[in-house]
Amino acid sequence: MQIEKSLQLRESRFINNGLVNHFATVDDCVKSQLGVQAQYTNSALMAILLRTQDDITVDDIYNAENIIRAWVHRVTVHIIDKADFLSINQLRRFKKCWVHEYLQRDGIDYRHVLDYIDSLEYADGIPSKALSEMIKNKFGRSANDWSRSLILANINERIYGKMAKGGVVYKKFDADYSERQSWHAIFERYLKTYGPATLSDFSHWSGVGSTILSQQISTNQINYFQDNNKIYYYINNANGKVEYPIILSKFDPLLVAYKDKSWILGDIDAKTIWRKAGQIEAVIVAESGIIATWRMKCGANSAAVTVMPIRKISKKMITEIEAKFKRLASRMNRQKFSFIVGEVRP
Repeated sequence: MQIEKSLQLRESRFINNGLVNHFATVDDCVKSQLGVQAQYTNSALMAILLRTQDDITVDDIYNAENIIRAWVHRVTVHIIDKADFLSINQLRRFKKCWVHEYLQRDGIDYRHVLDYIDSLEYADGIPSKALSEMIKNKFGRSANDWSRSLILANINERIYGKMAKGGVVYKKFDADYSERQSWHAIFERYLKTYGPATLSDFSHWSGVGSTILSQQISTNQINYFQDNNKIYYYINNANGKVEYPIILSKFDPLLVAYKDKSWILGDIDAKTIWRKAGQIEAVIVAESGIIATWRMKCGANSAAVTVMPIRKISKKMITEIEAKFKRLASRMNRQKFSFIVGEVRP
């Protein structure tokens, strides 16, 4: 019975998250996720493509006008809708965060950094590397280590990133046009895509303390069920049939969305997926649970996929996995494709 409940929870989340009924546009996908973590840009691009229809390619992500690169939850870099960034940023409004402390430690006044970044001309965008060099030339070599000055300017709503094939360029925010939302509204949107989920899950995902959230979120009119002394909230019933295998990218939205990891781990040690230094492995999931981790190494026109099995995978499943990765590589504009399956881990 517990296995059945666990499978039902997992599949409900897969369906609500767009891994079964794929989104028709990049904008719909990214808005539904409320931001896709982009510690590694290619991984975030893959996460979006895995949730969108097959005719969408990486170029559609680059060309999506309202999709930007910005620092959002837990001050980590995300691909996110511009209006959603402004809404969430206003709610958690970082008057001070670690970047202020680091700049102050190096004798740099963060206000001078903001004034300088404001003074630059962004008509066609400034490439990330060029902007970083300009900041370092002005304020010293350490001024933008770990992108601290770019983060500072972004969370103060001065600049945002736009992704392109050649890298990230920075542009200046227009006047504030967004309709700002409440944490309650964000919670309901989170549940539509990530539900069923607990308040602790939402706190973990947003990086906002549960005490603050409990003061701003009302659960009175939200559907819920209780299991194993936890209350799971949901907005919509998941409709669809999960077709395995399911591929999740490195730092996949579903792998960063919950405090409790047991819903997907089964009998696998969490350290296999959630590794040191905050690394989160890409995984392949069958009905039995996680069956492998994987890596994709991309060249200018090539993609090489290596699958590391955690348990034995049938030949039929391997064929299906290879076909999915080949299609994914093509949508990333990589025409040369190679595929390797390693030995089952001891």
